[in-house]
Amino acid sequence: MNPSPSVPLRQRGAALLVLLLALGLVAAYFGLSAYNRALHNERTKINAETLQQAREALLGAADIDLDAHSKGLITDESFGRLPCPDVTQLPNPGGQASVAPDCPATARSTLGRLPWRTLGLPPLRDNAGECLWYAVSGSIKNNTTPMPALNWDTLGQFIVQDAGGNILAGKTPHEQALAVLLAPAHALGGQSRPTSGSPPPECGGTANTNNNASYLEGAGSPWPQALAATTTLTIADITSFSTGSNNDSAQWITPAGLFDRVKHRSSFTKNINQMIDNIVTCASSVTPVPPSYPAFKGLGNRSSPPAHNLLDDIWSCASDQQKALLTHWQNNLLYTRPGTDSTILLNNGVTYSGCTAVLLFGGERTATQTRASISQVGSDSTPGDPAQYLEGTNASLFPAAGTYTGNARYNPNSGSTDIARCIKPYSGQQASFANDMGSFASSGVGVITGVSDGSSPPGVAAGLNTVRFNNAAGSSGGCFWYPTVLQLSGKVLRAYYEFWFSDADPSGGADRGNGFTLQLVRGDLGSPSLPANPPGEQCGLQTNMGALASGDPRGVISYLVETDVHQDAGNNDPAENHTALLRNGNLTHSLTNGNPTAACNGTAAGCRHQPADTFEESPTPKLHRQRIEIHTGCDATCSNCNAAAPLASNSSRLTVWVDCSDCQDISADLDRSATPPTVQRCYTPNPEMNSVYLGLTAGMRSGASQQSVTLWNFDLRTE
Repeated sequence: MNPSPSVPLRQRGAALLVLLLALGLVAAYFGLSAYNRALHNERTKINAETLQQAREALLGAADIDLDAHSKGLITDESFGRLPCPDVTQLPNPGGQASVAPDCPATARSTLGRLPWRTLGLPPLRDNAGECLWYAVSGSIKNNTTPMPALNWDTLGQFIVQDAGGNILAGKTPHEQALAVLLAPAHALGGQSRPTSGSPPPECGGTANTNNNASYLEGAGSPWPQALAATTTLTIADITSFSTGSNNDSAQWITPAGLFDRVKHRSSFTKNINQMIDNIVTCASSVTPVPPSYPAFKGLGNRSSPPAHNLLDDIWSCASDQQKALLTHWQNNLLYTRPGTDSTILLNNGVTYSGCTAVLLFGGERTATQTRASISQVGSDSTPGDPAQYLEGTNASLFPAAGTYTGNARYNPNSGSTDIARCIKPYSGQQASFANDMGSFASSGVGVITGVSDGSSPPGVAAGLNTVRFNNAAGSSGGCFWYPTVLQLSGKVLRAYYEFWFSDADPSGGADRGNGFTLQLVRGDLGSPSLPANPPGEQCGLQTNMGALASGDPRGVISYLVETDVHQDAGNNDPAENHTALLRNGNLTHSLTNGNPTAACNGTAAGCRHQPADTFEESPTPKLHRQRIEIHTGCDATCSNCNAAAPLASNSSRLTVWVDCSDCQDISADLDRSATPPTVQRCYTPNPEMNSVYLGLTAGMRSGASQQSVTLWNFDLRTE
């Protein structure tokens, strides 16, 4: 057998050459692809940084807008409005937000250049040196008239997708973008970007006209869009980038992205809570919506008979700012007066019974709620779906009578929790320095009433009524009594005041003193301020901070909130300044006399010490505040309280917050979980404390250890 003939060398070389060529083409393909990816990634990085800078500037503009509202500079109390784009792109003043008619109203989205000058930016440019473009929803732009409602359920009007059809923003209505920032990159085939004008605009383009198709491949037309239209914006993916069909990149702002930032502002929380407080106060004093009225969400059906709803009722009680807040948040507000009394069970353990009406504020959406369609949100003629606003028992119960649960006040850290408030004819008592200063009665030594002048106390607005307990030689303290008896049994008592010590006492310095108290004494013996009382029964000793002591017929059964700035060994005081809850006229910190406050370090009930110079800071003492709540009808541990229907032990819970924030309003309880108390005590009350007299007392030294204290913004309420 003859062997097979060998393959000629020339043929083998040709085959190898073909193989090498094929491998080279494959390598070139992958190399080019890698280069395109690297180039794409680098350009994407540059654009991302520029777009992020612009995005932060827009969010900052929303914050500035919020500040303007909170300071009363703008009466429309929505916040988070975003500027219009620069549509005209004039040489001067290029980069400024356009106004009507270039940026039309009534919920029409608008596209143009980023208004960099309005935002306080340089003309931001992408990797091709092109200025950024900017699309804003008509639902949020700040020149829309009339203003549409703006809240965390406001829908953006943009869906963002990539060139492959993948949705990047807007898979659900609440994920649609409120605003989109676009980097146009290099011109692609067919795009012409002329420069005209004299001088030409800073960002190029055609003067008075922005031709977006010369810059953006997926913006669509015409602009502005139709009323309330949803627009899809298409940006590049790696395929469109490599094929040259679309090279735009983008960043966007969603409602969550905006309100996650805005809602943690203290002014936002304050505005929401003030709105709710105002409705409760007003609804307690006006004719409420009849029980038969069918519209119960959005505070009433405004266009169907009967021509009567709670929103109209409370309109006369509201300021311009409050009216604007109501307009923006009314869909979150739900009201029912079912004809049978309801109960409010708050998450802080307080129960309100006998509620003739209930006000609810449905907070942020939960994962299972949608507030997009008219049937869900409601309108002037359609109440909407309460289940998209309320959760759990509230959703299944509303609008019937029963037990509603929730928080008393809005807290951004639990933003979806329902707010539940009891409405019934007000049967309590109120007093304040603002309205009742002349009703208070002075006794003792060193009490001076006046009006703040804008400089003393420092930082306090001018024109506020004040009481100053001055340094004064002598054994007597000073007292300032409200001479009207207050019903305490079956009530909740709340008080708030601000104070300032005039003299600094740095650590190691002279121990000034003594301090002041808020004292509640038994109400069955008449007011301590009566002129017929002996002087010692009108006000206590200076060394006792003016409080009526255990040897006094009124002081022997009493509650005390002590603000002590002087260490008294006879009272077992700690070295530090402190706040303590004491009782029965005894200022001694001792387990043997019912005042378990000896440790005074936060581990013992009723006392909290501070560093020695707190309240008397150096070189200038700071302004401070205290909030007091007394709940009656509590269980043995004061974990739950029901003033209207006392629990078995009928204990009383005394609570004090020192230097709390957003705690001035006393029409509702503070959220104890969101704002933990500074000190708290649980008492078994004496029957003599079913009614009380309340006063501010102080004992201020003179000479080398002189001190004085001024109090203002005092408010008192029982209900």
